Amino acid sequence: FDKNLPAADTSAQASALAGQIGAQVVSTGAGMALLSFDESADVAALAQEVQSQPGVVFSEPNYIYSLPEPVAAAPIEELREIAFQGEDGPVVRAVSELKELRTLVRKGGKTLTIPTYPSDPLSYSLWGHWKVGAHIIWPEKKVSPTVCVIDTGVDSNHPDLKGRVINGFDFVNNDKIPNDDNGHGTHVAGIIAARANNSRDIWGVSNGKVIAVKVLGSQGRGTNFNIALGITYCANSPARVINMSLGGSASTATYNALDYAINTKNKFVAAAAGNSSTSDVFAAYPAAYARDVLIGYGLVSVAAAQQNSVTVDTNGNDAIVAGSETFAHCAASFSNYGNWVELVAPGDNIYSTLPLSYPFYQNYRFSLNPGADTMSGTSMASPYVAAIAARVWSLFPGYSTGDLE
Repeated sequence: FDKNLPAADTSAQASALAGQIGAQVVSTGAGMALLSFDESADVAALAQEVQSQPGVVFSEPNYIYSLPEPVAAAPIEELREIAFQGEDGPVVRAVSELKELRTLVRKGGKTLTIPTYPSDPLSYSLWGHWKVGAHIIWPEKKVSPTVCVIDTGVDSNHPDLKGRVINGFDFVNNDKIPNDDNGHGTHVAGIIAARANNSRDIWGVSNGKVIAVKVLGSQGRGTNFNIALGITYCANSPARVINMSLGGSASTATYNALDYAINTKNKFVAAAAGNSSTSDVFAAYPAAYARDVLIGYGLVSVAAAQQNSVTVDTNGNDAIVAGSETFAHCAASFSNYGNWVELVAPGDNIYSTLPLSYPFYQNYRFSLNPGADTMSGTSMASPYVAAIAARVWSLFPGYSTGDLE
């Protein structure tokens, strides 16, 4: 309905409409109503019928969205050397040398020596962090703006995330505790905001917090009605950045919510492009909306880069020339691509947090370890972009979403 109507008026209109067409009102919110019909009903035909009713702005089926198809990940390996961009070009430094580097800090009248780079046990296995230059900015003390994570929830009691997670809302179970019974959302949150230098496995790219908003259930599925409510919730929250590592069909409900978040509330949105190795946008929304002129400037679609280099016989002579035919961090073979994809970020073999407070589906289905493990996908690439956006905004708070992109 008209999204500017008071909630009571929306509810009254929904009830009246449902009575006319033999439906039941399941829920209302953000100017919308979710209607339920007999299971034998023709949903597409009913959507057209509802669309023709007075006061209805749009009507559509309640599409199912899901996490991108899971991708098998290899065991995590520690990097042996890391490339830096120096004044005269790339400089390769041995990890053993970087571990020994210390920075002098004056504190309480004493001079202390602290590790120059994060000292978490697996700091030198987080290839994505080093690739995006997170090690350069991590000593910066200005706190990054909050990132709203629309996903499967987050384990807010995880030792690496405790104090970094704000419980938003659980639109799946309709409560205020968005626990992560899948594992995906906690992994995304760790990439963004895991604590540094706490003697645990990893650290996040951002030094701010995340708001956990659950719109997907234990098996990683949810509906565009709940996702639209989740986007609207994040739009009205203090967060400046939204991350969406999920996908489905084009949806007016989702689009309108993104329009509100970007154009009315000035949010920046990072969205995973999907793991189907295709340029087809059929199931790649909301990322595919990046090509839309109205909301595209505030939404970035993110593909996944792979960790290892690729060799290509570019001249067809059946011989690989070292260096000139070796390409680093290309898009991963599973990643979606196309002119609607705007950025490529680390998404292959990404190590991050997983729930510790309760059982979760990814542990049961894919034998991922509680606490932390490796996952691959554009779902991992998108939070890198969201976290970087937050860090940029911490230093340049006057930037618009267009400046940020």
